Amino acid sequence: TGTHTGRIWSSTGTLLASVTFTNETASGWQQQTLATPLNIQANTTYVVSVNSNTYYAFTSNGLGTTLTNGDLSAVADGSNGVYDFTPGSFPAQSYQNSNYFRDVVFAPTAPNPNNKPGTVSIGGTATQNQTLTANVADADGLTGVTINYQWQQSSNGTTWQNITGATNQTLTLDSSLIGQQVIVNATYTDALGGSENILSLASSPISALLESVFTTETPAQFKTDGTGSAGDYELGMEFRSGKSGQISAIRYYKAPSETGTHTGRIWSSTGTLLASVTFTNETASGWQQQTLATPLNIQANTTYVVSVNSNTYYAFTSNGLGTTLTNGDLSAVADGS
Repeated sequence: TGTHTGRIWSSTGTLLASVTFTNETASGWQQQTLATPLNIQANTTYVVSVNSNTYYAFTSNGLGTTLTNGDLSAVADGSNGVYDFTPGSFPAQSYQNSNYFRDVVFAPTAPNPNNKPGTVSIGGTATQNQTLTANVADADGLTGVTINYQWQQSSNGTTWQNITGATNQTLTLDSSLIGQQVIVNATYTDALGGSENILSLASSPISALLESVFTTETPAQFKTDGTGSAGDYELGMEFRSGKSGQISAIRYYKAPSETGTHTGRIWSSTGTLLASVTFTNETASGWQQQTLATPLNIQANTTYVVSVNSNTYYAFTSNGLGTTLTNGDLSAVADGS
């Protein structure tokens, strides 16, 4: 009978929590809830005790071997079943590893529900000079989270290598990446404490920016019947590229009333025919473009000639190539001829 107080101690005798039992029954297990649950650490020894006033229950050597239920274990160290002759004092003495039937009610700390992996995707167009953006999504939250990025490239989609200096959320595609695929690796700790190391799907191969010498220019004049010099000609332009690359198509500006078949040709500077294509599905006038059956590889800083025949009429601008015209890597050659 009498008042009973339960206590939980550290292994060195520091009192961590206590509670006085109420509404006890005459005998058997009694249980009293702590006013505030006590947080304990894994794999750390604690002591639970309850004072007795006159009588107590015990089993000799009841704690001589380890007793385990779920995450809890009674320590079998040869000196369990502890007591002290003064109620309320830390029990540090032991006799025969006796089990005095003191116990706790325990609930393990719930792990962070960070079992939802994040994803990273690439936004943007896989074309030279365009900018790609890594977009990270994570159901566990990204508020206040710092994300680290590393972009990688591959020529075969299998073997990947880091792109030097490409550690931002965005990647601008320069000419060195033409023909390459890229992916992005994102690493971070999400808002629930989960460590994430995620990889995007690969982009399509980076395509070259399609450049032409002429952009907004239009002809100043058209040669037509009665204006002199109209007729059949092979008309062209000398050009160079500052970088090696490929010619994929030939363009020409069609004069109004011009008809018939037109063939585009690319020549070396010494007159060797390198590629040709016949135009189809032309419009009545304006820019016409025809794709080569096979792109033509050209070398940097080398002069080539592009030409398209005229049958009767053609467009022109006098002295239109008297100065260098440049767009991107391409330039019309201003050599006086």
